[in-house]
Amino acid sequence: MARSRAGEKETVHLIKAGALQSIHPSAPQLLLLNKIFFKNKKKKILTEHVAAGVDLSAYTLYQKTLNEMELLDFAVSAHPLTLFEEHINWSQITPSTQIEQHKNETIRICGWLVTSRRVRTSKNQYMKFLTIEDPYGLCEVVIFSEAYATFGHLVRTHGPYVITGKVQSRLPGEANLIAENIELISMGKEEMEKILQKKTPPAWDGVYV
Repeated sequence: MARSRAGEKETVHLIKAGALQSIHPSAPQLLLLNKIFFKNKKKKILTEHVAAGVDLSAYTLYQKTLNEMELLDFAVSAHPLTLFEEHINWSQITPSTQIEQHKNETIRICGWLVTSRRVRTSKNQYMKFLTIEDPYGLCEVVIFSEAYATFGHLVRTHGPYVITGKVQSRLPGEANLIAENIELISMGKEEMEKILQKKTPPAWDGVYV
């Protein structure tokens, strides 16, 4: 099978995705070397000479997570909710691991969309099933046709979402949430750039595996 060398763009993607950490722990440093290398006709000695004395710091957890979401469509370094930490009031949120304890109660959950499935009902309407992930696990959410008519346009991205609903549990370990209200958490470019300057990890850093 023929092999081909990675070009400049492909190498950038590999670096940002963390695939070349064994070469150097700092992705920005690797990006600099990659830029110099390709701008100078792939001359290794010249690249090392130009970059001599330059030592760029590694990405913050926020920057690494954002890069992974952009390139891989999922995060490896931390849960994607890391990027939205300041937009979530965790004191009002029920963790996925505790949903079973709130049978027949109305609660709020917050999470990232993992999978979804839309189905047509017998009345020729639509409803949707969501699998939402928070830093602790997964939660199944059911959006019946009435709620879907109101909030269906929101659940077209990964989110994250804050969902209010009633917990139903017919069998132990199979609790789900019947959605009554759905909020999409979003940020503008300026807010995202501000977050990327942070250096302190989120409160629950290390919980997500």
